[in-house]
Amino acid sequence: MCDRLRHRLIRLSGRQGANPCPVIATIPWHLHQTTVTQLIATYVIIAASIMGIGGQAVIYFVDKATTHQCNTHDWPKEHDTLHRNWCITNGYDI
Repeated sequence: MCDRLRHRLIRLSGRQGANPCPVIATIPWHLHQTTVTQLIATYVIIAASIMGIGGQAVIYFVDKATTHQCNTHDWPKEHDTLHRNWCITNGYDI
């Protein structure tokens, strides 16, 4: 439906870029009209977003594991003083 309507309106209006279809139907049309630079920029933004969210998740879980390790003293007994000092220096409760 949209395709026939678009071709008819393009023919009537003389505009080559006209797209009267609803927004969701225009997504493939806009992707078809994008340049390589725009596609690369889109992929970079998506990748940066994924890495940013993933990076924050990793930091959260490493901090949670470190807190658990400092609370339970989960390290070799011969390095007890070293690990206790590290936990205290970095603000973790023992």
